[in-house]
Order: sequence, then C-alpha cells, then structure tokens
Amino acid sequence: MEVLVTFLEGDPDQPLISGCLYHKENQVPYEFVIPVGTLEALPAEKKIKVAVVMGGVTTYTYWWRIDGLLGDAEGNGIDGWFAEPDTALSRHSPYEWEGFDFIEESVSNVDHLASYLNELNQLDEVEKETFVPKASASTNGPVKERLYSIVDTDKNDRLTLAEIRAALAKPWFAQPISQLVTKYESEWFYKAEKWDALDELMGHTAEQPNAGWVAEKKRIEHLSWWKVVAETEALSAEENIWHMHLLPYIGFMSGVSRFSCAKCGKNIALTSAIMKKIAAPSVLEQFAKEFAETANVIFSEYGINTCSQVSFILGQGKVETQGFTRFRESLNYSRATFTPRKLYNLVTTAVNNGFARKGLNLTEEQKLKYIDDHLLGNDAGYGQHSFGSLDYPNNDYRGRGLLHLTFYEAYKKCADAIGVRVDSNPELAETDIKVILASGSWYWKANNIGMVADDTSLDMDLKIRRVTAKINTGLDQLTNRVVFTKEIAKLMNDEFGGCAG
Repeated sequence: MEVLVTFLEGDPDQPLISGCLYHKENQVPYEFVIPVGTLEALPAEKKIKVAVVMGGVTTYTYWWRIDGLLGDAEGNGIDGWFAEPDTALSRHSPYEWEGFDFIEESVSNVDHLASYLNELNQLDEVEKETFVPKASASTNGPVKERLYSIVDTDKNDRLTLAEIRAALAKPWFAQPISQLVTKYESEWFYKAEKWDALDELMGHTAEQPNAGWVAEKKRIEHLSWWKVVAETEALSAEENIWHMHLLPYIGFMSGVSRFSCAKCGKNIALTSAIMKKIAAPSVLEQFAKEFAETANVIFSEYGINTCSQVSFILGQGKVETQGFTRFRESLNYSRATFTPRKLYNLVTTAVNNGFARKGLNLTEEQKLKYIDDHLLGNDAGYGQHSFGSLDYPNNDYRGRGLLHLTFYEAYKKCADAIGVRVDSNPELAETDIKVILASGSWYWKANNIGMVADDTSLDMDLKIRRVTAKINTGLDQLTNRVVFTKEIAKLMNDEFGGCAG
C-alpha cells in the first residue's frame, strides 16, 4: 500500500510533496505530511541529491532517510529511504490543504450522549429500545466513522482510552486526527431545544425534575456568547461552523514563503499542479515541480511580481518553448518544405550576417548555392552560420531559454547580468532550469516588458501584441500567444484570486 507524503512546493522551510515510500516487504499505507524544512535539515548521511539528465534537461533525484514517522499496514513503525520523484509522488501548495479531511457532521447531541451511555452500559432495557438506534446513528456518523478508521484497531466500533493513547503516540495516526476539520454546531451557540432534547437521558421531567441538570442548562446558557457577539462583530449568525485544531494548521501554513503580487497582494507562488495545467501533457511531474520552485525565486528577483506579469511571461514562454518542452530553437529547415530561395527570403539578415562574419562576398546565385549545399536540412550548420560568433566559432547562439535568447550579443549581455557564462556555454540556457528562467527574466526586465504587461490603460489583446513585439518582432504565432496568455491569466485569477488581465 502507498504512503502519500506531502510537503510544500518551493523553499526548504515551507511545507508540501505527495509520494510513495516502498519498503522491500511492505508499502507504507498511511498518508503523511512532512515539511521540506524537516527533510532539508537532515544530516548529510540521511539525504542524497543525484543529477539526472533527461531530454537534455538536468533535474535531480532526492533520497531522504525517514525514521520514526511512517507506519506499516499493521500500524507498526517502518523506517527507510525514499526517492523523489516517484511515480506516485507529487508536490502541493499548502493552500491545497493536502492531508486535511473536511467533514460535515450530521449527528445530534442526543445521538452522541446515547452512544456514550450505551458504551458504559448505563441504559436500562426500556431506554435501549428508544436510544440504541440513536447510539447507532452516532457510531455511524461521518466524524466517528473517520476516527474509527484511524484509531479503532480492534474494529469493534468503540474508542477506548488505550486505543486513543496508542494512536496519539504514533505520528502516522496522530497527524490525520489533528487534520480533521469538522462542520458542526458551535458549543457557544445556545439553543434551548438542543439541550432540552437531553432531558429524558438525564432523568429530567416536569413531574420529576433533575435539579442538577436544570442548573447545568442555565450555566450553559449563561456561558454561550455566540449570538451576542454575532450582532456586533463580523461573526456568522449561523450556528454550524467549521472547527479545526489550530496548531497543525499554523505549522502547516507558517512555513509558506509568499511570492506576493505587488498589486493585489495575493500569494501567486507557482506550484507543480499549476504548471501541469499550463504546460504540455508530456511535461513530467518532477520537471514541473523544479520549474515552479525555481520560477518563484527567479521571477521575484527580477521584479516579475504581479499577476499580469507572471501570466504574460508564461504565455509567451509557452509559445517559445512548445509548451515548456523545448528550450532550444530548431533550425532544421528541410528540403521537403524549403527551397534555397524560400529560406533566404525568410531569414535574409541572419544568413547575410553569417556570410559577412565568414568574409564571404558572394553573388546572390552563389549565396543560394551555399544555402543549398550547407544550410538546408542542416540544423547545426545553419545554427553556426546564421547565429555564430567569431569569439566562439564552434558555438551557435540560436534561440534558447524561456523566451529564446538569440544572437551572441544578447547572450553576452545576459551572461554579464546573471553571472552565468552563457556566452561561452550557450547550452546552459537550454538544459539548466535556473538559467532557462534567468535568461528569460533578464530579457523581460532589460526590455521593460513588465511595464507593458501591467499597463491597465491597455486592453488585453493590445497588451499581448505589444509584449509579443518586444519578444518576437515578426509577431510569430500571435494568435497562440493571445490564447495562452488569456488562459494562464484566468488560471491565475481562479487559483489565487488574482488580478491578471
């Protein structure tokens, strides 16, 4: 059986991942939430990071040694190593409330008291006829049903003190109990009929009053403050409210680093789940996770910190990278589609720059023959010819990275700005996630594209057109850029309550 391990998307101090830990004899059957900070704080001998190159992109496999937190199918502790990523592993934002159970209770006070007295064998035969069905309703209610599934080890539909103590001593049992969030009538909301319904079980009638119970009901009424406060404060007048254990919630959320929109203040930190919705279906979970984590840091560093800017740069990036699957421009102009003349007309400036750099003074006829002999159907040859450099003659500076950084001069400026020598090693802009994002973010900031994306005086279509013109002067695939940007903006607003547009 699987264990769902959940820890936080993003920085090491934040809770959320979901995954499976496999033991050679058992699979861990209990869902558990582990803050990333806990894992990152493990000593060196309990964590391993291994580089993995997939499709030319470098990602990492993390191995963690987990002791004392996970249990086997019999409820006993199970220790061992687990790897991230795993086929059943996924990261989550804490705002997804992974691991929490939301239950609306439907059982009354009478049902619960009848169940309690029945378990203590304090109901006489006459009372059993009336109240055992109510006790059964309590036992089968949604809250108890969930508790029994966690705590009731002997499966007798009763919770003993010994069972409760044993469960709370084991993290894999204690955590799901602490993450129960239940909707039920507040004990501070007074309704006389709720307490009067207990009269029979409390041995109280008009003819034979139970003075102690009468006094207790008056005390409860005196202590109940909900209605009074609701009249003057921002408090619901409804009695049915959500109840939760605050300590795990605070611990769950306190590690969340906020990547906040500078305009609306909403937390717009990307998650792997959001990136999977944006990217092509073929994008792997592990890549989506690392991309989202890195983007939150890089975007913030380069001032890409509004709902609109994040939406626009991702919309443009989705076009440039074919759904975040290819961070290197293809230059394979095949003979099936292109003639020498057609290619020359398409990229006249780039091809002529190559001739000039090589010192070739050719007639147009000679140029077309050169294109036919050396450039058509030759990705590497065309790249070095049209996007080469005298400084690094074996490199080509085709479009790479999130926004397809192009030409040597741009690579050199980018290298100076981001501190990574993509001018001498341009492949870094297509294989290293941090450089992929940093190159695009630098270009975005250097060309003041964010000002256009945030300009509220422009309508959406015009803004997308102007942003596109700064990235692709030919407005290539403008229709897709409009569609993708609008889709991502809607997703940002739906997921975060943001202000993209």
